[in-house]
Amino acid sequence: MYERMLEIESTQDVFIFILTMLAEARDQETGGHMQRTQSFVNILAEKLQVHKIILILFESASLHDISKIFVPDS
Repeated sequence: MYERMLEIESTQDVFIFILTMLAEARDQETGGHMQRTQSFVNILAEKLQVHKIILILFESASLHDISKIFVPDS
């Protein structure tokens, strides 16, 4: 059971990383914005002092604008 949980967490980490890289590939500003948002969410979560939630929020914060990849450049 524990091994399966670690596998799922690892898969989530890779998925978030890939989607983040995809969004950052669209433009440099998006990447900076995503990193700033991630840092902000990390600070906010630290105030909550719930470690696992901090990690999940930090890792997934970069995806808050992921829908931009579907907006045409034109």
